Amino acid sequence: MSEDKDEILDFALQMGCMMLESGAETQRIQWTMEMILSNYCSAAQSYVIPTGVFAGIYNTNATASATRFRRITDRRVDLERIMMLNDIARRFKRHELNISQSMERLEKVKQMTEFNPWIRLLCYGLISLAFTILFGGAAYDGFASFIVGILLGIAMLFLGKFRISSLITNIIGGIVITFFALLLLHFGIGLSYIKIITGSLMPLVPGFAITSAARDMAFGDIVSGTAKAAEAVFISVGITFGVLIVLHLRSVIM
Repeated sequence: MSEDKDEILDFALQMGCMMLESGAETQRIQWTMEMILSNYCSAAQSYVIPTGVFAGIYNTNATASATRFRRITDRRVDLERIMMLNDIARRFKRHELNISQSMERLEKVKQMTEFNPWIRLLCYGLISLAFTILFGGAAYDGFASFIVGILLGIAMLFLGKFRISSLITNIIGGIVITFFALLLLHFGIGLSYIKIITGSLMPLVPGFAITSAARDMAFGDIVSGTAKAAEAVFISVGITFGVLIVLHLRSVIM
């Protein structure tokens, strides 16, 4: 029975970590982990923070018979991955999959490749173009934003290969956007650098983090909600700082 306990704890922790790395909200992760652990015993609890997950199985006298913790270092938003992980957990709960089969499927999900880099670059460009037009920019500004967005995507893909803090990444992102927006305007591509910069910044704006923070706080997960809100603030500060660096240097040079 001890082996079963260790296996199910390992399965629940791995599931929780993968969901957390994919950007799932705290309530969903805790519910999924407890759903898995309930197949072993009715007294099971989980606790999730933005950088790690806890899982515990309790005896009938309410003392912990086993508790585990696992930390994560990488996070992104991957809704398809979350959907697949949810499906595995639900099928395990319905006894359609045993632990070994579930772990095999988890490994397959872990090995999934991300979207093609060319598609991601195209999305960076299209998002920048769309928001520039939405904010009142001319078609020429939208074209410039499309170029800047692709260049931003190249920078983000390159930085993603290294373990750099999100603050530094977003400072560099703000620098790249502002520099190339001004450069394109200098060569006659675009009409308003403000509209180009504003539209091109949208792929970096932490909208998901803000929404997730509000949801966590609404469900009473104050620690996770506060941490995500602070993360959103730091991202916004980083973007703003990157933009201001280039604009300040431009004013000094000119």
